[in-house]
Amino acid sequence: LLVDDDADVLTLSVRALRPDGYEILTASTGDDAMAILRTRSVGVVVSDFSMPGMNGAQFLAQAAALHPATLRIVVSGQTMNRAMQAGLRKGEIHHYFEKQHSYEPVQACIRDWLDARRGR
Repeated sequence: LLVDDDADVLTLSVRALRPDGYEILTASTGDDAMAILRTRSVGVVVSDFSMPGMNGAQFLAQAAALHPATLRIVVSGQTMNRAMQAGLRKGEIHHYFEKQHSYEPVQACIRDWLDARRGR
């Protein structure tokens, strides 16, 4: 599940992950993403931090409560802030990445996590 209020970022993220064969869901707000998570279980959530309504840390805290086994990642154009640090300490956020030209660090994190779950 990819969550970002910037449609261009969502499009680029989908393009980066699609070759890996994942089923990809998207949402433009934390509220929309929570509506998806109430009806579906997902393996990975990648969320922006700055979004209208709830921010990425708030959204991932709710996602963690609903689906504690889901990998939760923040990809943000902002540097690490207190809300992100708190989420990392509490285990509500597993990883933080700054938005970059390459999506490879996020892809590698997802692949490694999924491989570990599959016992590879």
